[in-house]
This record gives sequence, structure tokens and C-alpha cells, in this order.
Amino acid sequence: MDTRFIEIIKMASGYMIEVIKYIGNRDENGNLREGITGVYEHVGYMEKLFATRKGAINYYDKHNPHMRSINAHRVKLLKSDWDPETKLAYVIRDYVPINRDVKSW
Repeated sequence: MDTRFIEIIKMASGYMIEVIKYIGNRDENGNLREGITGVYEHVGYMEKLFATRKGAINYYDKHNPHMRSINAHRVKLLKSDWDPETKLAYVIRDYVPINRDVKSW
């Protein structure tokens, strides 16, 4: 049996990490966007999959000790702050069978 198919079956209820990049809160003309604190663009999904949300939280926290926990706000959407050096932020998402092309840490 195709190993990709087996992976989909195993992880159908798992979690993955989306990578997004902070691009600011100004429009293409440099004007401040009213009521918007920031705009992000999608970069990709990390290759690594997780069986639990807690596993994904622990993985992010372990590899980003210079950042607050991805669970700092204790809300349903688990989105990290954006890193001031890389401008990248991370979102824990329910697993969907989609191309995961960003190397894991």
C-alpha cells in the first residue's frame, strides 16, 4: 500500500503547522490600514505532523525559546507572535491532506 495513503489514514485527526510571514499593516502606497494590526501571507506547511495539539504546542515552544508560547493567549486559534528577525509566525491547524513543503526544525 502507498505510504502516503497510510499517513493520511493515521493522521486524519492530527495537527500540522502553517508558516506565515508578517508583511505589515500598510498598503502598497505606504498608508496605514485602518483597524488592521498586521497582514500576513501564506508561506507553506511544515512537513512534521502531530497526533495532538499539545504535541504541536510543545514542538513549537521547544524550537522557539526566544518567543512566547504559541499558546500564550489560551484561545482556540493557536497563532504565534511574529519573530522580529525572520518576520515568520506559525499557526497550528487541523490536519488536511495538503502539500507540506516547509522543512521542520
